[in-house]
Amino acid sequence: MDKQLRTEFKDAKAVMLSTSDLEEEVALSIEAGAIGYVTKSAGPACIFQAIRNAISGDRQFSEAELERVKEREQLTPRELEVLTGMARGCSNKQIAEELHLSIHTVKTYVKSLLAKLGVDERAGAVAEGFARGILKL
Repeated sequence: MDKQLRTEFKDAKAVMLSTSDLEEEVALSIEAGAIGYVTKSAGPACIFQAIRNAISGDRQFSEAELERVKEREQLTPRELEVLTGMARGCSNKQIAEELHLSIHTVKTYVKSLLAKLGVDERAGAVAEGFARGILKL
């Protein structure tokens, strides 16, 4: 969403219409002040309902979209940095050096990430990160 729109028209109620259902896109829309987010695949009835909801001041986000945003918010900034390092194929030692942490601390972050993402291994965490839109290419 164009932040200039919100600057010039403070009372604007924007609904994002997108082809993407990536969590990152939904999160960015929420952060930018969108009152709704609808994918084009939702169909005309859902799109019109989102517009009607926006006009009346009601937010329009699907439960799945809101849940994915909440999941992303559950990861700390440091966990996101560690997950990004994992996605680049870095070892715990390399991540520790890059982030100026001990290897033990990185292992603790990795363990936390595995639990939060519901996976058993590093590769699964990276795959889940991409699947949820937490990581991007």
